[in-house]
Amino acid sequence: MVNSATPQTETVYQIEDLRVAYGDNEVLHGVSLPIRKNQVTALIGPSGCGKSTLLKTLNLMIYADEHVHMSGTISFEGENILREKQDPLDLRKRVGMVFQKPSPFRKSIFDNVSYGPKVHGVKKKDLAEIVERSLKDAYLFDEVKDRLHDSAFSLSGGQQQRLCIARALATSPEVILMDEPTSALDPKATLAVEDLISKLKEKYTVVLVTHQMEQAARVSNSTAFLYMGNVVEHGETHRLFSNPLRKQTEDYITGRFG
Repeated sequence: MVNSATPQTETVYQIEDLRVAYGDNEVLHGVSLPIRKNQVTALIGPSGCGKSTLLKTLNLMIYADEHVHMSGTISFEGENILREKQDPLDLRKRVGMVFQKPSPFRKSIFDNVSYGPKVHGVKKKDLAEIVERSLKDAYLFDEVKDRLHDSAFSLSGGQQQRLCIARALATSPEVILMDEPTSALDPKATLAVEDLISKLKEKYTVVLVTHQMEQAARVSNSTAFLYMGNVVEHGETHRLFSNPLRKQTEDYITGRFG
């Protein structure tokens, strides 16, 4: 792997020699990568290269597959989350996730956002403040403040995705994981979510899986290019896109393969 210098901000995650296998099929082959605080890190690469698998290791959602095996180290805030005693539910309170398609619950806008805090024991009297703060952080509050008790499905697709982001923010996480969050959206809604991602890094650390090279270039601070389960190159986004150190990286970002 080629790793060029990136701005020396605090590291939230330090991944070292991470190997992930589903049964006998190893899909990540000794991945090492830092994730910096209050930055957007983009994971790019062709389908099947391991991007989403890597993303799901960061909040242990990967354990949903009982046949998965992992080795190596994933240090989060200095603690290896692959240790046996790590509670995935506690970790997911600190590391939120937004999926490829908007996935609101069949509940009201208010109940969608308040769901996580309620699960974690937040008192009813505190929920309204949390919902308002989370919707404001997702730049959705002004659009829905007069209909918080309407169904989440009354919102447009782009609004639903921002609602899902607000839902992830409601547990006050430190990190937001996003798995192709705009792939199901139209261009206008995509730009709204991209604008939101750029603003989120003021308070949160964001890890973004995307197939869109332009999106990675627009919103991320650093980019990791994965291919066949390996990190080929990682570095500052502007440098990686303008002057890649590996020909394989150049071929991918210029559309020669993938």
